[in-house]
Amino acid sequence: MLLAVWWAVAALQLISPLFLPPPGGAAEAYHHRRAAGLYGCDALAAPAASLTRIVIALLAAVLIGVPVGIAMGLNSTVRGILDPLIELYRPVPPLAYLPLMVIWFGIGETSKILLIYLAIFAPVAMSALAGVKARSRCGFAPPVRWAPAGRRCCGW
Repeated sequence: MLLAVWWAVAALQLISPLFLPPPGGAAEAYHHRRAAGLYGCDALAAPAASLTRIVIALLAAVLIGVPVGIAMGLNSTVRGILDPLIELYRPVPPLAYLPLMVIWFGIGETSKILLIYLAIFAPVAMSALAGVKARSRCGFAPPVRWAPAGRRCCGW
């Protein structure tokens, strides 16, 4: 039905072909782009580049965020220093940092990867912190800690 309406509107030229090309012209342009590649490059190049950026940012966020979260969970001084900084930037949408990233790092890959990193880092660090806080200080389950030797085996 939609295709028939599109064809009729294009055939009667109710809307300029510049804004609404006929279905045949759109299909022809699609096949031409598909054969030539998207904007002169392979159709999979853009998704592959995006996936590469995401993987790099995820690895960096995990490699930095997990130790930071563990350190915050084990040491209250570290938490007192880093928690306000993380909580300061965490509620701000990552795209709000885009102008700063472009000004500071340009429009290349670095700014794109850092923007994705900022979106991933805080949840990773806070999840690691929550995981450390959920466990007992010894790393034992609570029933073992209550045992007579439970506190001594921890070393403190």
